[in-house]
Amino acid sequence: MKNFSIIAHLRAIGILKFIFYILTFTFCILHLFSFVCAQQLPLYTQYSLNDYLHNPAIAGSRDYADLKLNGRYQWAGFTGAPQTVILSCNTPWKSENVGVGGVLYNDRTGPTSRTGVGGSYAYHLRITESAKLSMGLALGIMQYRIDYSKLTWADEGEPGISASIESSMVPDGSFGFYWYAPDYFVGLSSYHIFHNRLKDRVFDPQYSYGYLVNHFFIMGGYKYRANEKTDIVPVLLLKSVKPVPVQVDFSVRSIYEDKYWLGVSFRTQDAFSLLAGININDKFSFGYSYDITISGLKKYSSGSHEVMMSYRFNAPKRVENTEEETNDPFSPLF
Repeated sequence: MKNFSIIAHLRAIGILKFIFYILTFTFCILHLFSFVCAQQLPLYTQYSLNDYLHNPAIAGSRDYADLKLNGRYQWAGFTGAPQTVILSCNTPWKSENVGVGGVLYNDRTGPTSRTGVGGSYAYHLRITESAKLSMGLALGIMQYRIDYSKLTWADEGEPGISASIESSMVPDGSFGFYWYAPDYFVGLSSYHIFHNRLKDRVFDPQYSYGYLVNHFFIMGGYKYRANEKTDIVPVLLLKSVKPVPVQVDFSVRSIYEDKYWLGVSFRTQDAFSLLAGININDKFSFGYSYDITISGLKKYSSGSHEVMMSYRFNAPKRVENTEEETNDPFSPLF
């Protein structure tokens, strides 16, 4: 039995290295084909609480259905600041190997807005006794709208003045990989994989500004048991969109009795954040974060606010203070 466990461990290491090389190669190749002047997806400070938004492979990785509502008001006090509302849900489906999920969102910035809906499918493979690998694909539709009446034109003869609102609807998609165990996880994902062009008169076809471009995310975290009542959970998120420098998000939460949490987060070139939340009966949870802007916008903004509300369907009841307290070894309460 001991020899078998050693062999299984060595095999797991080999598989993990192979997956790491494949993911790194995929990340580098796809990264070469992305061109953009700014990030097109909204920011989230509470990314560790709704990780499904950054990786469709996470769908069904926990043993309950997870319904979440996120709202973000970025750069309060800044005219035309981004405002985002997103509803998401993911759940295991009929077997422990399949997960499904969906999102509905609206993101507004100045005269522009994005509204979309999508669904995802993930398949989970058991790699070792304590770890699984999942692969996920998401497909959806996004509508991009621009209100010309909110634009200030340098040339009064611009064609957009005669139109009050114009919109463009395009298919959208994402895919991801997710390796996870009871006390750690790591994932890689890519969004806007179709690189669709937004058919809008404000965009000149010879430039790339009117295209949805690839966004790449790498996220990993670890759950450390400090004592019988307290867990420490650091999470790292890397975001890459050319030619913007890679943005790094790092957060640490202290979770007391799996009910209350406090945390801090830092996002390069943007903000330092404070987080707090509560978990009620392993079903309802509420989280709030406040971003203290550290970029050049700090002169014009009083910070950013983000709220997260969650409800878990069919969440197994937690057993207190035992080594076997987890409901499912693949369902860490990150």
